[in-house]
Amino acid sequence: MKLSVRIFAALIISAAVCSCASSETAQLREDLKVFMSETVTVPAGIQGVDTSGVFFYKDKSDQPKLIFYYDSASCSDCEIAHLTSIEWLYRKSSEDGTFEVMTIFSPKPEDYEVVRRLLDIHRFPYPVYIDFDGRFRKSNSFIPEDVRFHTFLTDSGGRIVYVGNPSMSEDLRTAFEKSLESIVE
Repeated sequence: MKLSVRIFAALIISAAVCSCASSETAQLREDLKVFMSETVTVPAGIQGVDTSGVFFYKDKSDQPKLIFYYDSASCSDCEIAHLTSIEWLYRKSSEDGTFEVMTIFSPKPEDYEVVRRLLDIHRFPYPVYIDFDGRFRKSNSFIPEDVRFHTFLTDSGGRIVYVGNPSMSEDLRTAFEKSLESIVE
């Protein structure tokens, strides 16, 4: 009798877990649908840094943008240390000229100097933007807290056409490349 009770309990728990997982998947799909209906705005004047110094963003609105967004909840030190994993995207952007890569850090005001110092130390050879006054976040308040939504490709009008980090897997890279091809043709 005890064995059948355990089996029954295991079946109920399994059904509940599957139900929760499908509920989470449905919610994620809904969140993605809503997110992809938005238009991203990159405010002019966001401070950029690269190995040659400080500059301010000028919109190249005629190009799609692949945006990597790191909010104040992100570990800036960790993310800056791993910027090398997306260098291939910066190179691809430079070589084919069909899209722009933007890496945007939105640190807490008290962490701004730390982010600047870390970028100087790591000497990442491509431009990185620091949203020190929160303009990017304010202009795009629809961006969910879920970090899975913090890397996305926009078309030239700022509409989101792809969500995900193409450096995370071959499937994401393939999906990114297909999305890019569909908007630049």
